[in-house]
Amino acid sequence: MPDDREYTPYQRRIIREYYNTAKPRAVANLQEIVTELYLAKSEGRREQLWQRARKALEAAGMKPKMIDHICAKESVEILAEHVKDLL
Repeated sequence: MPDDREYTPYQRRIIREYYNTAKPRAVANLQEIVTELYLAKSEGRREQLWQRARKALEAAGMKPKMIDHICAKESVEILAEHVKDLL
């Protein structure tokens, strides 16, 4: 069933801004994940952070092949370099 809602101009502007800032929010999230990965001590926590990193890389618009490469290596340095390139 199609969404037949009508939005006010204010609501349309809020929705548009949300989607326009999706990539910068994903990059900021990735920066936080890199920091947390450097500080993570347990293997379980690292696994959770790599799962979050994969989702954030997808949200940032990175190609799936590159995401697979980064996550397969599980190197924080490689992730940090690619996050820097996204800026």
